[in-house]
Amino acid sequence: MMQTMRQNMKVILWILVLAFIATIVFSWGMGGFKGGGPQQGIVAKVNGVDIPIDKLENLIQQRYTYEQNQQEGNLDEYRVKQIRSEVWDELIRDMLIEQEVKKLGIHVSDKEIAYLVQNNPPDFIR
Repeated sequence: MMQTMRQNMKVILWILVLAFIATIVFSWGMGGFKGGGPQQGIVAKVNGVDIPIDKLENLIQQRYTYEQNQQEGNLDEYRVKQIRSEVWDELIRDMLIEQEVKKLGIHVSDKEIAYLVQNNPPDFIR
């Protein structure tokens, strides 16, 4: 038995090499490495609603720019991580609130908003 395997080792190795190459070609050709994974450009889903990475990165960049202008200088690494975390939390919270508002059928008219702003302005306007 061992003698037969040794004699046919060359054929067995060629079959294994061809099978390996065929697997790579078919896997890459069919999108094997990204096929079952997350969708391109999607960071997360909140109740079935996609969060695109572009949206998250834009919000982070806006906050980063705002904070830099407030401090008039570069932010340290710890603050940058905090900003990323805060923006992520706010984005998720806002999406959940928006979904709940739609689910409950809450509508606010322009008149109601104008009334609230006139009669109860934010602190920075007072």
